[in-house]
Amino acid sequence: MHDKSITYNPTPFILVKNFLVETYRTLSSLVTGHLSPKFLAGPIGIGKIMFDGWKVGVGQAMYWLGLISLNLGVINLLPLPVLDGGHIMFCLYEMITRRRISPKVMEKMVLPFVILIITFFIYVTYHDIARFFIK
Repeated sequence: MHDKSITYNPTPFILVKNFLVETYRTLSSLVTGHLSPKFLAGPIGIGKIMFDGWKVGVGQAMYWLGLISLNLGVINLLPLPVLDGGHIMFCLYEMITRRRISPKVMEKMVLPFVILIITFFIYVTYHDIARFFIK
């Protein structure tokens, strides 16, 4: 049995690679049902993480700020119609078919995902608040 090596000051490339691997694992676990969304952090949980990071120091806070920004950027590229990744998919579809998607069809595709994302934010925020009061 070999000991696992620990890097105390990994390079930014290693940090981003590890982050992308963990994001993939989290998203696939959410889709397959191995991870409950109640364990995710919403806006209140993110605020608490940043508050705790500032208590440790500026470096820790900057680390979390960068990680959260990277996370939001990656999530925004998911191919859901309401996110930027969905708009990229619409553009690719229009490039391939050389036809514009009608506004009515676009609305019918985007609206359910808007409702889904808002519902998800409410759900995650509820669990953030519950973590403060139930310990």
